[in-house]
Amino acid sequence: MNTSLEAIWQLIQKDYQNKVAYFKKYAKKVDHLIVGDSMVAYYKPTLNIHKLGIAGDTTEGVLNRINVIHLYEPKKVFLHIGTNDLVFTNDSDEDIMKRIQSIIDQLQAYEVYFILPLPVDSQYFLIRDQPRTNERLYQLKTLILEKIKHATLIDMYETFLCKDVLCKQYHLDGLHLNKKGYEIYEKIIKKHL
Repeated sequence: MNTSLEAIWQLIQKDYQNKVAYFKKYAKKVDHLIVGDSMVAYYKPTLNIHKLGIAGDTTEGVLNRINVIHLYEPKKVFLHIGTNDLVFTNDSDEDIMKRIQSIIDQLQAYEVYFILPLPVDSQYFLIRDQPRTNERLYQLKTLILEKIKHATLIDMYETFLCKDVLCKQYHLDGLHLNKKGYEIYEKIIKKHL
């Protein structure tokens, strides 16, 4: 991991601990829960859905806080996780997919939905030469579609794709959705509530 990413990772770890403590402290029974990284953390739902998002989170991070998800006793769990693994680990797509499957397997008491990776527009990235490319995201998405079991897979990739990148009208920085992007994101999630 390069120096810039290492500094970011240290900040993420501190935020992770604070968020997990907060999620535990305020746990309550909910019908719908969405769990994941910054895509979830920055989402402002208008639906009846509670969010447990931590910016920078990875599949390992969700595995480490799986017990917190159980505190909420949801009927349905939506997961949006995995793309930060491409940046903060050197793991193969197969290893990432196996951790995703492990998360899903540990949540079988609930209906589980997995939101597949969205495309990016890397020309906006502050840190260049990172491994989160559309080619790699598409490979991960394809592997998940082929191998993941016991979850409903939600594929929004093509919905947000324009000329091989994340549509400009839907993002803030090449990665994170803007208000218009989240309106579409939520509309797709709503079909599964």
